[in-house]
Amino acid sequence: METARLTKDLFDQSLEPQERPGYQQLSLLYGVLIGFFLALGSWGGEAWRIAGLPLENAYLSLLLGSLTLIILCGFSGWLSGRVGNSWVTVIVWLVTSILCALIIGYQPYFGRTVAEWLADTRSWGLPIYTAPLVTNAGVILGGLPIIVILLILAMLQSSRLEQAVVELGDHGQFSARSVFILLIPMPLVFLAAFLTGSMQIKPAAGAVNVVDKAIQVANSTDEDLGPLGIKEGMNYGALSGVQDQLSDNYTLRIGEVDPYISQTFILAEFDNGSWINCRTMNDQLTFCFDANPPYTVGLLSLINGEAPPEECRGCQILGDEGLVSWLQERAQLLGTDPQIERLGQWGGYVLMRAYASDGSYTVDCLFNRMSPLMLDHCQEVLP
Repeated sequence: METARLTKDLFDQSLEPQERPGYQQLSLLYGVLIGFFLALGSWGGEAWRIAGLPLENAYLSLLLGSLTLIILCGFSGWLSGRVGNSWVTVIVWLVTSILCALIIGYQPYFGRTVAEWLADTRSWGLPIYTAPLVTNAGVILGGLPIIVILLILAMLQSSRLEQAVVELGDHGQFSARSVFILLIPMPLVFLAAFLTGSMQIKPAAGAVNVVDKAIQVANSTDEDLGPLGIKEGMNYGALSGVQDQLSDNYTLRIGEVDPYISQTFILAEFDNGSWINCRTMNDQLTFCFDANPPYTVGLLSLINGEAPPEECRGCQILGDEGLVSWLQERAQLLGTDPQIERLGQWGGYVLMRAYASDGSYTVDCLFNRMSPLMLDHCQEVLP
């Protein structure tokens, strides 16, 4: 009897579409599919490019962005299907499409920042990757393909869901045919997202690949890196000064990003303890240097109140005079041979620790910006 009633309800024309069994589930699935294909079109290519790279937290920001799109679009699909009003459906999807454009536009900055916060709570609240000074209107304009396609789909949503309802099983369960009907417009959603993603600035998208390839070549050849780079069209010579510090096992991390001049620093950490920074501009490798001295020798120079050695590249650290004085006042507590180590890095922020050799006193200092290096703040660490 229950099966017969459900079957009757499926084909009962006196019922409003949203009242038919399975209609709201279909509208939810429709929204989820839209969110999935928006994410796939926006970030699928980037995910493919970084596949297999030793990149720290490689997919976390992409996963967060994808889940946000899927949840947002799934909710919009469910809400519009539940209300069942054409005008409400259009308004819901208009708002949703604008939010999707903003999410995709800001993901390389705010999305990566949130991923760093979640991966290491010590970085919570730091403006790690800052977006360029563009207006929301500019980001929304870049998302115009998404807005247009989702508005068209919103106007056709009711008829598409009605077609899919007819193809449901006897108990209102999904069938291959009903799902296929929902999938028909998804290539257009994918294309709109791909076009939107292509128009957005994506700092560091190619820089990681460039640095990874250069490190692999530099670490596996005995040839002169300069001529080899000229022959292969890549500046392998940028690694000449740090070639002896390379090893087979390493991890990469996106450092400081300056979208205005398309400059990105990529950090490489090796299992032998070496730590280098590589600068790229427009996804072209320009220079790599030992990242350790600016933070160790430079911090020690600040503590002692002495100028860093001339040969120490980048060891001249900028900082508030009051903060520098505070640090120098604690030089005695740190002793004649303070030990310095790196605790963590998040984008251009680096957390360093200086402590007395007997462990009696410890200071943590946070640095910001890689060129020039800037002391952000320091604090005592209680035992």
